[in-house]
Amino acid sequence: MQNTELKINLLEKKKKTLWIIAFVLFFFLPPIGAAIFFEKTNLVFNLIYIGVGALIVYQIERLCRKPYILINSEVISLKSSAFDKEQSVNWNEIKSIYSKIDRFNIKKTDDTTVIINISKFDYKLMCQIKETVDCIAKAKNIQSDF
Repeated sequence: MQNTELKINLLEKKKKTLWIIAFVLFFFLPPIGAAIFFEKTNLVFNLIYIGVGALIVYQIERLCRKPYILINSEVISLKSSAFDKEQSVNWNEIKSIYSKIDRFNIKKTDDTTVIINISKFDYKLMCQIKETVDCIAKAKNIQSDF
């Protein structure tokens, strides 16, 4: 069966990793630091300081626009992280699309070129993105090199 839509909220995948990092920072690094500088630091202060810092980083990530992948019959729209710029193009504006290892070179109907970079995604996700774009391009009779 052909894949004609891909919709992924990337923040959900990153949540577990972020919490593991916060856990390590909160529970393991402060005691090590306190052991090294025992006379100069307070263990409770270190735990609170690192924990608050981890929560602030997590909240900043959540407050920024969420990273996502949305590829359907109307649009190709990607945002690889909360701090990256959204990359988007409507299918009705696409004249041709060429796939490279880490990006799409898209020639629009007004003869401008748009480059959509997918290098920040893992290999499996890049393959899913390419497969979905290929299926939609074929369905819409858009010139491509897939």
